[in-house]
Amino acid sequence: MSALKVLFVTLLAGTLSISVALFGQHWIDGHPHLALSLQQPPQRAAVLPDLRLSTLDGRQINSHRWAGKVVVMHFWASWCTPCLMQIGALERLQARYGPEVLQVVSIAIDTPEDIQDFTSTRTINYQILLGDLKEMKLAQRFGNRTQSLPFTIVFDYQGHAVFHYAGALSEERLNAEVSALLPDTTTPPAQVSAPAPRPTLAPAPAPQADPS
Repeated sequence: MSALKVLFVTLLAGTLSISVALFGQHWIDGHPHLALSLQQPPQRAAVLPDLRLSTLDGRQINSHRWAGKVVVMHFWASWCTPCLMQIGALERLQARYGPEVLQVVSIAIDTPEDIQDFTSTRTINYQILLGDLKEMKLAQRFGNRTQSLPFTIVFDYQGHAVFHYAGALSEERLNAEVSALLPDTTTPPAQVSAPAPRPTLAPAPAPQADPS
């Protein structure tokens, strides 16, 4: 290809690029709502939604019962190894603060049968609820773009989502996020002092015989 043809092709490509850009800008200018949506990031859910989920025994649990508490919401499945590795940390967190101020909520993206089999072999001290693809869409709204498991969300006592994490979350990071919202209620066990020794009493003198 001659130098003249190369120059001509280059100028043609540049002209087409400029024309497309000008046309696109003109079209966006005629659709201001689209221009605004392109400039702003997508809105994410920031408040704990109204949820109604089932327990393993069929009871319906409403998220309103967690009002006024810090909520740690954990999306998991019985077949997810990283999910299972977090159970111990979640149990220790629930035991540390108690159900009065903290509620760990575990939403299982799994079959009821598999979760029932799993929980039959161990006792878990926090709430386990059953979810499905609708709950995974909810997790996606809170930042789980890849819809991966496990996924953890922390809500403050006003219901605002203040932290989310996709993947295996370390116990140290989880404790740090929760402790920033709640006072540390753990207190060392009281030390019981040993009782003071009783004074040793001298034996009473033996009665003396009457000389008379």
